[in-house]
Amino acid sequence: MNRYEFALKIARTLNLPKNLIEKTNIKEMKKWMARRPRDSSLDTSKAKNILKTEFYNTDHAMKMFREE
Repeated sequence: MNRYEFALKIARTLNLPKNLIEKTNIKEMKKWMARRPRDSSLDTSKAKNILKTEFYNTDHAMKMFREE
């Protein structure tokens, strides 16, 4: 899931206006003050293996977040 899709998922979960989220590309991000990595994906396989547990999928985690 890319940043844009993640932002849309958060907006849907919290009933926020999705029209405020704009799709952009990495070239435009170079103008930002805070630098962003090209790939910010998270590989949880090592933690799952060490902890011997399953992590929540994004939809379930968002639901829990909204309920809190």
